[in-house]
Parts: sequence; structure tokens; C-alpha cells
Amino acid sequence: MDTKEKLGAFNQLLSDKYHEADYELLKKKDPRHDVFRNPAPSSVQYREALYVLLDIVGVDEIKKNRQGWLKKKAAAEVRRKAKLKRTAEKKAADQKAEREKEEKDAAGQGSEKEPERKEADKGEKSFGEPVKKNPVKGSSKKSKSTQKSSGTA
Repeated sequence: MDTKEKLGAFNQLLSDKYHEADYELLKKKDPRHDVFRNPAPSSVQYREALYVLLDIVGVDEIKKNRQGWLKKKAAAEVRRKAKLKRTAEKKAADQKAEREKEEKDAAGQGSEKEPERKEADKGEKSFGEPVKKNPVKGSSKKSKSTQKSSGTA
């Protein structure tokens, strides 16, 4: 491949979306290349890696590797989502079981305490009944101010 073709292929293939796939392929083909000296690859290093990769393999092999990489990535994402779903379902089931246990414990404690309270309250007025108050208007006693005013009229 001459320089002009290589540059055209480079521009066609250049994509940050596939930098991981291209790095993996270059690492398989030339694991000791200078590109791998830096632990955190930058966009400049990616460009260099892709350019070097074009010297080692053809455009078709790079595209084929990228497709395989995308499939692996998609499968890993499906597995990750399935794991998250299972974790969420387990957490929800655990929370439901805990709520049911708390309700059962509360119901069990309430039924044990209820007979004791009833025995203690025998002969006494229940706390649940409303207290009756004498209405002010209907009272037979009049206030002093009302008695004076009604006497003068």
C-alpha cells in the first residue's frame, strides 16, 4: 500500500469509537511496539497506532476485528445488564421478605399485647371512645356578664 492509499484508509478508519479494538489488534500483532510504552493512550497515540496497524494488516482485517470487538462488547453489555437485573430482583425480593417479616413480627407482638391490655382495662372505659364535652350554649349557668345584661333589659 502506498502512502496515498494508506492515508486514505487511515482517514476512512479513524474513529475514537474503535480505539480499543485497534489497540487490541496491534497488541496481538506487535505487542512490543513503542505505542504501548505509555499506559494511558491519548488520541495522538491512537492515530499513531492505527497508522502502524495499517503497515502490519490490511483494511479488511481491521474492519473484521472491529466487528468482532463490537460483538464481544455487546455480549458483555448484555451480561452486565442481566447481572444488574438479577441483583435488583434479589434486592427487591430481600426487601419484600424483610417487610413481610417485620409485619409478621408486629402482628405477633400486637396480638400478644392486646389480651394483656384488655385484662388491665376491664371495668374501665375504653381509650378509643370520644370524650363528651358539655356545650357552652346549652349550659344552664349563665356567665356574670350575661346575667347583668339580661337583668337590665
